[in-house]
This record gives sequence, C-alpha cells and structure tokens, in this order.
Amino acid sequence: MKLMIVESPNKKKKIKSILGAGWEVEARVGHVRDLPPRSLGVGADYALTYEFNERGKDVISKLKPIAQRAEEVYLATDPDREGEAIAWHLKETLKLRSYTRVTFDSITEAVIRKALATPRQLNMNLVHAQEARRGADRLVGYKVSPALSRQTGLSSLTKRRSSADRRCPAYGRVPRAGSASLLPSGITWLIENRGHP
Repeated sequence: MKLMIVESPNKKKKIKSILGAGWEVEARVGHVRDLPPRSLGVGADYALTYEFNERGKDVISKLKPIAQRAEEVYLATDPDREGEAIAWHLKETLKLRSYTRVTFDSITEAVIRKALATPRQLNMNLVHAQEARRGADRLVGYKVSPALSRQTGLSSLTKRRSSADRRCPAYGRVPRAGSASLLPSGITWLIENRGHP
C-alpha cells in the first residue's frame, strides 16, 4: 500500500478515486507543530524549538501506524513555503526514513499523474524561509511589539499583523496620505503618497 498525505480532508475522496486501488489518502489540517505558546522558542543562535500543537499529536498518532505499514509515503502538501514546512514537519514527526514529495495545484487525473511522475525531495530553502518568517514573527511579537506598545501607548501593536501592516504600527490610526500624525508618545508619522490612493 502507498500512502499520500494531503492538507485538506475535502481533497481526500477525489484524490483517492483518481489514485485507485493500492493507495490510502490521509489528511491533516494545518501545521502539526509550532513554537511553544508560552515561551519564546527562538534560541540565541536563532534555532527554533517546536512542540506539537493542539491537534498535532492526535494527527501524528493516527498517521504513524499507517505510514509504518506503507511501502511508500507521498507528502502532497501545498506547493508554497507553508506547505513545504508542513511536509518537513510530517517527515520529522513521523520519523520517515524515505518519502516522496509531490505537489499539484489542482485535482485532476492529468495533474496528479504528472506530479507522481515528477517527484522530488523537500525544498529546504522553502522550509528555512518559512522558519525565518515564523521566527521573525515570534521575535517581533515577544520583543518588539511590547516595547512599541509602551512607547506609543497603542495596545493593538501586540496583535499579529500582516506583512503590509507591519510597515506602520499605528495601523487603524493612519491619516490620509500627505499629512502627519502625532502619536501619544510624541513620535510623528509622516504618511507619504507613493502613487496609492
């Protein structure tokens, strides 16, 4: 039996019908490990410390015996850096000695057959890119945001923001382009108009 692990349970049935006999398709939703919720999880050398998240331990407990029975395990998570990191976490937590990495962006027989014909190993550059982003998020959340909140008096700075929002911590209080705003701490933000409305 061959095992394919995908990200979404909604994809399982259709993929299984395409793959046919001799295959099992299992799904896990999102990451199975993350940085610890109550500590920094980023070492002095920027190495990240992982632990199972709420559902991760259950997902791995369910997948491990199936993976051990499989003659081949296909990690078919999404082709972006998050999907690559999820595949790496699965490989590590399932303790896979061998695996096959496949990616596809639609669920049709032609696309899946092409993915199976062009397998690869994990792209560790994508995994490291996701780790760098996650580590930076944690460092900003634990170290920078509290200091900025104290300086500006804006408690919303500690909430997670998208990349675009991080450019201006005064998110939500940004004046119109071409004007300046004085924050409670006396810091002045000048909002430039760079061709955007």
